[in-house]
Amino acid sequence: MSAKQVELARHFDVPEHLIMPEPEPLPPPELFPKRIGWIVRNVAGKRTLDTKAWGIPRKMRGKSGKLLTKYITNVRNLDSPFWKSTLANPHYRCLVPFTTFAEPKPRKEADGTPANW
Repeated sequence: MSAKQVELARHFDVPEHLIMPEPEPLPPPELFPKRIGWIVRNVAGKRTLDTKAWGIPRKMRGKSGKLLTKYITNVRNLDSPFWKSTLANPHYRCLVPFTTFAEPKPRKEADGTPANW
């Protein structure tokens, strides 16, 4: 993310008085799970620019049986009960703006050709 707070606010039509105070420290240019990044969300029907940690925390048992918290960041199966219930609740929705995108390990088809994204 190379855009600055004011640029994001203008791009997403966030009124100046609804821009949350600039956080200290500012979000880093790279966005990784559990780290802070910019988000655009609705508060009382108005767009706001804010920061949040990326990912939906989900408690699950690990191989050892110990309870772990994993952070789900990508919607991959819209038919799963987890995503159906999460996406049905607007409270959990926001836009995560970015200026460049990287997928370090592209998915491939069985024959080795790149998959259609």
